[in-house]
Amino acid sequence: GEKLSYQSYEAWYLQSYSTVRAVGGEALINYYSLCKALTAIYPEYDWKSWKFTNVSLNFWNDRVNRRSFFDWLGEFLGFKSYEDWYEITGRTISDMGGSGVLRRYNDSP
Repeated sequence: GEKLSYQSYEAWYLQSYSTVRAVGGEALINYYSLCKALTAIYPEYDWKSWKFTNVSLNFWNDRVNRRSFFDWLGEFLGFKSYEDWYEITGRTISDMGGSGVLRRYNDSP
């Protein structure tokens, strides 16, 4: 984070692999995903894998990951009941990092 002058953990979500490689992180991200590397380096932060530009190939196949995403999304959007989910759009899910989970269900919210 120091070479890239990040002021917050959130800034890491926007980084591309090419930027990380350019500042000497190639070995790290070739062995780990960026998310796994940052989780190991900064364990005190609650990283949200879906906020990264890329997630691992099978990330959305894991039910725990899908549940974590929707739990977080519902809380973020202030949902109070299951009925609130009827109002959500695919665009909102995608914009919040869930485009991969939408693809898993044929783009149906």
